[in-house]
Amino acid sequence: METLLSFVLLVVLLVVKFFLQFLLTWWWLLFPFVLFGIFRHLWQWWRIDKFLSERRWEVLEIRVPGEIDNPFRRMEAVFAGIWQIKIGKNKKEKWFDGKIQIGMSCEIASLEGRVHFYVRFEQDDRKLIESSIYAQFPNAEITQVEDYAKLLPADIPNKEWDFWASSYRLPREDAYPIKTYKQFFEEQATTAEDEPIRVDPLGQLLEGMARLGPGEQMWIQIMISPVDEEAPHVVKGEEIVAKIIRRPGKKNSKGAMKDVSAVFGTLATGKSAEEVVEKEEILPPEMRITPGERVVVGAIEEKIGKTAFACEIRSVYIAKRDVFSGAMKAIPMSYFNQFTTVNMNGLVVRSATWTKVKTIFSWYLDARRLYLRQRRHYRYYRWRFGDFFPRSKGSFALNIEELASIFHFPGKLTAPSAALPRVEAKKGEAPPLLPTE
Repeated sequence: METLLSFVLLVVLLVVKFFLQFLLTWWWLLFPFVLFGIFRHLWQWWRIDKFLSERRWEVLEIRVPGEIDNPFRRMEAVFAGIWQIKIGKNKKEKWFDGKIQIGMSCEIASLEGRVHFYVRFEQDDRKLIESSIYAQFPNAEITQVEDYAKLLPADIPNKEWDFWASSYRLPREDAYPIKTYKQFFEEQATTAEDEPIRVDPLGQLLEGMARLGPGEQMWIQIMISPVDEEAPHVVKGEEIVAKIIRRPGKKNSKGAMKDVSAVFGTLATGKSAEEVVEKEEILPPEMRITPGERVVVGAIEEKIGKTAFACEIRSVYIAKRDVFSGAMKAIPMSYFNQFTTVNMNGLVVRSATWTKVKTIFSWYLDARRLYLRQRRHYRYYRWRFGDFFPRSKGSFALNIEELASIFHFPGKLTAPSAALPRVEAKKGEAPPLLPTE
């Protein structure tokens, strides 16, 4: 026994010695594998940044009249038209040219209490975006303006200005929908005055943003980029639906072992596996789900049935230090909280991007870490970069109905705030025989 233990110990020592000698001699061979991920990240960052720097960007302000019928459905049609900006790319264009899907940014900004709707996009997409908006809002005024995010100092936060920001995420898989405008009101319901009952969640945000005073600004940014019909959230949604209604999934690599097990089961019991399954599935799948599960299944199928965008959402509050109020951060947070449902999805704060730092062991670095996080947030907002640029892991899928619920042009009936500039005069076409000279 002692001889066997000595032999085993000797073998182990020889293996360890060989491994150490190999490591000391060829350690440099591990460097390419260790550094490959870092190099790939920096390379992609460089190529994408170069690609984006060669693009030309424009910012448009949209003003709409006070009377708007069905603003949600109109905005849903606008996003359906904008989805056509989608482009394709191959491996060479992605890794060597840095080509990525160019999206756009839908933004709501309160500049000292005056609320504005903006869209920021690549110059080549202007005709498509304008035509999509005019098709649904023919009386809208679209004006090219200077980028409002570039009007403030580039070094915020500084001695004069303070800064707060936060990004938002979905707490569950992208396939689960958020609360949409269909759950906020019934279009066919009427009051005694025969007026439609409408509850616009955007009204709360506009009223809060209208209360900002001199030296205060609040920005809401929704960056969108079209995704394929076979996007990951669609595939995941189909899997979730199949799981809820107990459909048989696709056969995996263990199918052969299951077949062998079924053969032995048949020999032992005298009954085939098909007979056993048939007895277990007397009730159809749709009869075995609860009413709540039926609602979830219908909502998921409705979401994945519409075109969608990869989205990133953030809110920013900037103010001079003598008027900065931490309570203002609740305005955008309470707005996005309206789209949350317990049994499906919602919009919650992404803690990794919260401009608040508090640790136990490195408290002496908190002030510096907070400053760097604020600067990064401010810089990325002005550049319209995602939180994890150049990676897209911070984005999530919202379809056109969900986007229209969050960003749309409200009418005076549901958002009567006087801080929102509107088109007061109705436009009309000139007479066809009007002389030009």
